[in-house]
Order: sequence, then structure tokens, then C-alpha cells
Amino acid sequence: MKKSLFFAFAVAGMLCSCSSEEAIEAGINGNDGGNNSELVPIKLGMSNSVITRGSGTVGGTDDVSNVWNGQPIHVFMIDKLNLGENGELKLALDPIQPERKNFLFNDQLMSAPDGVKSDVATIQEPGVSTIRYYPTDGVYSFFAYHVDADNERGTENSAIKGDYVNENGNIYFNIEIDGSQDVMVAKADDANEEGIDPNRVFSAYAARNGVQPNLVFKHLLTRLQFNVTPNSDNITIKRIAVKSKTTGQLIVAYTGEELEQLVWTPEQELSYVNLKQRSDDADKKSALIPLKEFVLDENGSDVGEALLVSPESEYNLLIELSQEVETGNGTEVVYYSYGDVDNGQNALLIKPNEGRDKFEAGHSYKVSIKVYGLEEIKITTTLEPWESSIDDDVTIDPEV
Repeated sequence: MKKSLFFAFAVAGMLCSCSSEEAIEAGINGNDGGNNSELVPIKLGMSNSVITRGSGTVGGTDDVSNVWNGQPIHVFMIDKLNLGENGELKLALDPIQPERKNFLFNDQLMSAPDGVKSDVATIQEPGVSTIRYYPTDGVYSFFAYHVDADNERGTENSAIKGDYVNENGNIYFNIEIDGSQDVMVAKADDANEEGIDPNRVFSAYAARNGVQPNLVFKHLLTRLQFNVTPNSDNITIKRIAVKSKTTGQLIVAYTGEELEQLVWTPEQELSYVNLKQRSDDADKKSALIPLKEFVLDENGSDVGEALLVSPESEYNLLIELSQEVETGNGTEVVYYSYGDVDNGQNALLIKPNEGRDKFEAGHSYKVSIKVYGLEEIKITTTLEPWESSIDDDVTIDPEV
């Protein structure tokens, strides 16, 4: 069952009183219920440092496993009604010191909550204010995204390649996935139960009337989990790989109607992405590492973390194995594989169940595989007797 992940911006409906969250007056005393009133704080709260699981899937398929674990997320706050120059999206400016032209949420790094499905996200940058205020006028949209592993941003291991591009009413990143990164996006829904005109959501006016942005994250990739059962002993999994699209553009903010936010590079060749496993090294915070040799249990074993791949109608699967076998002079480890796609007749395909056209984005699938060990060649030799019959005997008499 598909589960969404949530987090909310807690937007205070009134000014904070004397504290480090000092109230700021705009110097305008209008009381017409419009935006021209005192500044309204966007209270994002404070928490401990980021807790990350490293690369890998976020959430699960049930209420117990479908929780955040402090993953990093990034947020944009976009002017809903105005575009900048050359079709660029216009970001919301900080109203406290507008002369600095600081943006409120410009790819702002935040931390998702820990151990729950839905709660407040918090700013985690040292020395950066955790309190932001709505401009007294304007209407805004909130967007967010998560592409693990954020801690590798800027390195060759990161799925995000370079800075974001802001053009033609979209903000996007070029990305390249390796099968271990969960790619998620969110946009706060303008609909509300308080009866506020969606054209005034989100704004200082909407916040004063109890309408807060709530970002509902959706997964853009397909999740494959693997369970492997051997038919004989001493079989070890060396590698599991699936062919997937790997490059494209991730649109993280946009104007207009909802659109496809992961646009794959056209006509790209599919590439193998490899299943990984969680490290048990505490210093690595359970980051994903290459799959180690995994000895299969005779009753079946869950192998690795999960593969996160492009949604497809079918997948080429490659499994590399080893087995310890008797040679007559002791034992030896031999290596073999299933799914050599260079030879079409040996291709091993993962196909959806009957009645399904493809594997869907945001869906998790368990792939159960039966593998077979090497079989000893036992050559039996059978000796057939000579055929002998009195009727076939021949007599020769030279005198006759």
C-alpha cells in the first residue's frame, strides 16, 4: 500500500511575546483583515542536529515503518503571483531587512522530524535564524524536495549535479541516480477547510486565519525489495543489479498546474544499478555500502536494502552468485550468474503481475527469486551384452 510522508510548517497565528523570538511590528495598524498588518512569524522551531540514515529508502509500507528519521530536506518559498526576469521564479524576500535582498527559503536546508510520520521540520544551519516572517503583502507557494544522500552534495557520489537552474517558470536540478537514493518532492496544497480563498494562500492573512502550509511528500521512483531462496546449500549472493534510467531533470518548483517532476533524459540507454546494504559501522550512521557476500538461508533471505529505480514496464535482472563445491581434491568456490543480457535468450526479466502494465512510481514491490546451485555431472556407463541367437549362427563346411 502506498504511503505518503508528511511534514508541516508550524505557522503561528499571533506574534511571539518577549523572548529570543522577539515580535517585530511593521508599523502599519490596518485591521481590515488583509495582508497589510503586522508581520506574522513562520515558526519553524528548533531541534538537535540532523539525524540521517544515509542514502536509501525513506519510510515504509505500513504505519510502523512509514516514519521520518531526521532526513535532510530542502525548501523553496516562491512568489505565487509574479515571475522574475526571463521567466524565472521569484523567491520570497525577507521582510525584516529587505535592503539585503535575502530570500526566506532559497533551497533552505532543513531537517525532517524523527520517528513520526508528520511533524514540524526545522532549520539546521548553524548561525542561521530559525524564525522567518511572512512579508506583509504577497501570496506564496511552498515547495520541498529530498534526494539522499544530502551529506554528499557537491561530490561525485551525489545524485544532484551542480546548482539549480531557474528558468521558464521552473526550478530544476540535473540528477543522476545509482539505485540507492530516494527522490521525493512536495508542494503545499492551497485547499483548506477554513474557507480562505486559495488565491490568498499562503500569506500573512491566511496564516492569521489558521491556514498553514503542509507539505505532503511523494516518491518519484519505484522501490524493489529482494528475497532469494536457494535450492541447495552453500550458495552466496555476490551481486544483484537491475537496468534503469539514471539521468534526468528533477523539477523542484514550478508555476501553473501540477506536472511530471522527474523528467528522464530522452532516449537514454538503460544502465545497471547495484543493490546495496546497510553498514553496521556506527561511525557511518548506517550508510549504504556495496553488497557484501551474502550466504543464503535455505528458507529464503531478504537481501540488501532496496533498489530505487525508474518506473518501467519490466526490468532486466542480473544475479551473480558463488557456491562452494567438492572437486574430489577438496573444495573450491565457483562463480556463475543468471541474466546475461548480452545474450538475449539468457535475459532474466522482472515483469509486473498479470493485469498490470508497469511498475509504478511510489510503489514498493517484493521480488522473490529462486536460485539453483551447480549440479555435479555424474556420467553413468552401461555395458550392453553381445546379442547371440542360434538362429543367427553361421556354419561353414568347405567339403559341401
